[in-house]
Amino acid sequence: MAKILSLGLTGKKLLAQGFLFVLLGLILMVTGTWLPVKVIRLVLFLAWIATV
Repeated sequence: MAKILSLGLTGKKLLAQGFLFVLLGLILMVTGTWLPVKVIRLVLFLAWIATV
Protein backbone atom coordinates (compact mmCIF):
# COMPACT_ATOMS: atom_id res chain seq x y z
CA MET A 1 0.00 0.00 0.00
CA ALA A 2 2.84 2.39 0.79
CA LYS A 3 4.31 1.82 -2.68
CA ILE A 4 1.02 2.83 -4.29
CA LEU A 5 0.84 5.97 -2.15
CA SER A 6 4.37 6.93 -3.16
CA LEU A 7 3.45 6.90 -6.85
CA GLY A 8 2.88 10.18 -8.62
CA LEU A 9 -0.38 11.15 -10.27
CA THR A 10 0.63 9.61 -13.61
CA GLY A 11 1.58 6.34 -11.95
CA LYS A 12 -1.75 6.18 -10.14
CA LYS A 13 -3.61 6.84 -13.38
CA LEU A 14 -1.68 4.08 -15.16
CA LEU A 15 -2.34 1.69 -12.28
CA ALA A 16 -6.07 2.47 -12.40
CA GLN A 17 -6.17 2.05 -16.19
CA GLY A 18 -4.37 -1.28 -15.96
CA PHE A 19 -6.76 -2.49 -13.27
CA LEU A 20 -9.80 -1.45 -15.34
CA PHE A 21 -8.33 -3.11 -18.44
CA VAL A 22 -7.92 -6.40 -16.57
CA LEU A 23 -11.41 -6.10 -15.07
CA LEU A 24 -12.98 -5.46 -18.48
CA GLY A 25 -11.06 -8.40 -19.91
CA LEU A 26 -12.40 -10.67 -17.18
CA ILE A 27 -15.96 -9.45 -17.77
CA LEU A 28 -15.57 -10.04 -21.50
CA MET A 29 -14.14 -13.51 -20.86
CA VAL A 30 -17.03 -14.47 -18.56
CA THR A 31 -19.96 -12.95 -20.44
CA GLY A 32 -18.77 -13.37 -24.01
CA THR A 33 -19.62 -10.74 -26.58
CA TRP A 34 -23.29 -10.16 -25.76
CA LEU A 35 -22.66 -7.70 -22.90
CA PRO A 36 -20.40 -5.27 -24.81
CA VAL A 37 -22.78 -5.36 -27.78
CA LYS A 38 -25.74 -4.53 -25.54
CA VAL A 39 -23.82 -1.70 -23.86
CA ILE A 40 -22.86 -0.21 -27.24
CA ARG A 41 -26.47 -0.47 -28.43
CA LEU A 42 -27.67 1.20 -25.22
CA VAL A 43 -25.20 4.08 -25.59
CA LEU A 44 -26.19 4.61 -29.22
CA PHE A 45 -29.89 4.49 -28.31
CA LEU A 46 -29.42 7.03 -25.50
CA ALA A 47 -27.43 9.29 -27.83
CA TRP A 48 -30.23 9.05 -30.39
CA ILE A 49 -32.84 9.93 -27.74
CA ALA A 50 -30.78 12.96 -26.71
CA THR A 51 -30.87 14.29 -30.28
CA VAL A 52 -34.64 13.88 -30.66
